Amino acid sequence: FVADDDMDRVSMVRPGPDSIHGTADDAVTQLSTAGFGSFDAEGVEYDASTGDLFVCDGSQTEIYRVAPVDGIFGNANDVVTSFDLGQFGARDCEGLGMDQRRGLLLAVDPSSRTIYEVTREGALARMVDLSGIPVGNGRSFASVSVAPSSDATDDPATMSYWVVDRQADSEADPSENDGLLYELAVP
Repeated sequence: FVADDDMDRVSMVRPGPDSIHGTADDAVTQLSTAGFGSFDAEGVEYDASTGDLFVCDGSQTEIYRVAPVDGIFGNANDVVTSFDLGQFGARDCEGLGMDQRRGLLLAVDPSSRTIYEVTREGALARMVDLSGIPVGNGRSFASVSVAPSSDATDDPATMSYWVVDRQADSEADPSENDGLLYELAVP
């Protein structure tokens, strides 16, 4: 699943018979985000436990939940609901992640330098302040994921939040390569 805020869509790319992404036999379909009111789709997260797709809109700070009634995204029978992340102080949702263990969406906002942990229905569980990250400027937090801790002494089940700060905008300078990746321990 890939969000495209310029084309107002989410592309779904499935590898073809060769099982390799990026080859000619891939199946690519699109879901129009404009069709449900999202004109700045920034982050997208598939929830494997429900089969739903979540899309965060950066300009509206809205999170949309797309439930494919028949298991197919983008046809006329999807059920779309939403909730406002701005009510908690978010100003620019740039990325979504999912903490499956806790059933929470993670919405990262570079404007408030915060990760908002919210339920699938939009209730606030916790806010994680990112302003104390000592490296970089934190101005372009763009993605958040949950993955195992990098500490080899941790239990393999110990998870961390991994946050990307893309730093300088690569649209102005396509050869720019100054992004940073932070690991945050999750209590």
